[in-house]
Amino acid sequence: MTGWENHERIAAMTRSEAHYVRRLRVEEDDSWRGIAYECSRQWGGDWGDNQRAGMELCRRAALLLGEDYMSSPWN
Repeated sequence: MTGWENHERIAAMTRSEAHYVRRLRVEEDDSWRGIAYECSRQWGGDWGDNQRAGMELCRRAALLLGEDYMSSPWN
């Protein structure tokens, strides 16, 4: 549990946004903190560079894409 599971904006993630998060994490090897920052900036989120928010963004994106954010290639 990240503590961000019920955040409205993260819970409303689209498949397109999930692909964006996946690209940041898998292709660009971005950290959870970096992903949180980029998504917060792009989507007007209120979480800034919070690491746990980044974890939840990855968890949610992987879930939407039928993957596991704690397994390869995510982690």
